[in-house]
Amino acid sequence: MASQIEENLPASSTNAISLDDESQMPSQPDEVKLKKRRYSRAWDHFEPMKVKGVPYGACKYCDRRYKISRNCGTKSMLDHMLKCPNRPRDAQNEGDTGGGYFDQHVSRKQLVHAIILHEYPLSIVDHVGFRNFVASLQPMFKMVSRNTIKNDIIKIFDNLKSQTFMLLEKVTSRIAITTDMWTSNSNKKGFMAITGHFIDDSWRLQSHILRFAYVPAPHDKDALCGALVNCLIDWNLERKLSTITVDNWLKVIGDSISKVRDSVLYWIGSAGRIERFEEAALLVHCSCYKKLEYDCPTRWNSTYLMLRVAIEYKEVFNKLSLTETNYKSYPTGEQWSNAEDVFDKLKLFYHITEQFSGTQYPTSSQYFTKVCEIKLELEAWVKELNPLISDMASAMLLKFKKYWDDVHILMGVAAIFDPRYKMRLVEFFLPLIYGEEASTKIQEVRSNWYDLFQDYMSKLSAPHDSLASSSSEVTSFTQGDRLSSFDRFVASTGATVEKRSELDMYLEEDLLPRTASFDNLSWWKTNGLKFPTLQKMARDLLAIPVSSVASESAFSTSGRLISPHRSRLHPTILEDLMCDRTWLWNDLNGLTSTVDQVSCPTLLDEEDEPDSSGLSQL
Repeated sequence: MASQIEENLPASSTNAISLDDESQMPSQPDEVKLKKRRYSRAWDHFEPMKVKGVPYGACKYCDRRYKISRNCGTKSMLDHMLKCPNRPRDAQNEGDTGGGYFDQHVSRKQLVHAIILHEYPLSIVDHVGFRNFVASLQPMFKMVSRNTIKNDIIKIFDNLKSQTFMLLEKVTSRIAITTDMWTSNSNKKGFMAITGHFIDDSWRLQSHILRFAYVPAPHDKDALCGALVNCLIDWNLERKLSTITVDNWLKVIGDSISKVRDSVLYWIGSAGRIERFEEAALLVHCSCYKKLEYDCPTRWNSTYLMLRVAIEYKEVFNKLSLTETNYKSYPTGEQWSNAEDVFDKLKLFYHITEQFSGTQYPTSSQYFTKVCEIKLELEAWVKELNPLISDMASAMLLKFKKYWDDVHILMGVAAIFDPRYKMRLVEFFLPLIYGEEASTKIQEVRSNWYDLFQDYMSKLSAPHDSLASSSSEVTSFTQGDRLSSFDRFVASTGATVEKRSELDMYLEEDLLPRTASFDNLSWWKTNGLKFPTLQKMARDLLAIPVSSVASESAFSTSGRLISPHRSRLHPTILEDLMCDRTWLWNDLNGLTSTVDQVSCPTLLDEEDEPDSSGLSQL
């Protein structure tokens, strides 16, 4: 039976031509060879031609033909190559990868994505070992240059930015902003990470990087404010903004742990010192196998982690102080005691920071509880006998009061949107903090909540509001219904009863059980019909992050520093890389804030497993 032409068209549209039927073959003038354009390796095995003015690709081995058009790719031809009965043996294995087919464009795209996602150096395309590895997998892949990779990164950035911009344009709720500063380790350039947070229509908390902007020195308030304003204008967010959370930690510990910090810095200063430190740890049978890490003096969590490891190596530092003549920063007994006291106090801040570090769930409703706990602890520390702790707590309280006065009302309102607490949480904590003045403070939170509720009510009752239109649709539907009389009955019987607002109804309902597995977003998603105005408020308030951790986590693969193999890149390429990375991870994980879920290590994360002695090998 004569073979039939296979086309990239529906069966109903196929004009089959029997290649054995000479009556259907075109005359010689109508059949012309086309100029070959190599878009795919399919053209290594197919010959382009025209039949009665229609372009086809004809298999060189069996004359099977496939129609060519702008809307049809070469997939059918590539699939035919795998099963062509007349295909030569030396061509059957050419370019086949696991039964699939090779596409230079797709492979190049995946290479760029791998470089972006896992922070590989752009120079990897020049590495002989990498090039040989790729060639062993697919000899037909033509390796690209670093400049080509850069151009692809820019194209990906433009495309993903456009997609993210359109996504934010469709967001009907307000968008919260977090920002954090980053510093290149080699050239000390400063970069400002700006991230937007919102709750989408499916009630998922989303975080999207907006800028990783280079900010020339000095990094004063005017420079940072200017960079932030330019970003908001560029993304058209000026009228959608809810809050801005900035990074501002306190430097209050002073010289109390300076000797411990200097000791850590000394022993991680070179490979030789690290080796001698590990040898000393083996001699004193130290069970700790963590690496010493230098802290950022203005970050509580960083200092806490530095002290946690250093204190465990206390005996090692002691031994080295007796044998190393150049080691002159060994802490005294009193300084070690102070460090241990500071470490014990910072434990509270570290655990609270950990709870605020999640970007997959709302944290604004937790803020009020945790910050009240901090304030009560600081007031207790002021009464400590150790003057170091007392002075530290006093300095913290001064700084704390500045931010507490600015945000405690808003965050108190946010806490009310947790149906496990509502106003009862505010009524519990404020008396502990303000004493006799608590009733005034409680009323202040309540009044602000009512005012905010009235503001949302006025906006939702606008004539063109979606809720109003949906209500009119329900009314028109029920007018001709038998239950329309029921609606009139309800309206007439309810006329004598004072109508309560949904806010009052919400507060009067019993508190939900205080379970850790409670999903606040799911609760508000399913209670929108009952509390439509409060649901709108919750969607805006619960999206507010209470720390800049979300911005930090996007680029924390090497602490707060840009990785060494990227620190010399032009700021524009560096921004494209950083933004592309988070956008691609969001895309791979369903457009949610997934940066902190990524567990794939980068080059800087890799280290040897600890050996039997408990110490990692150099």
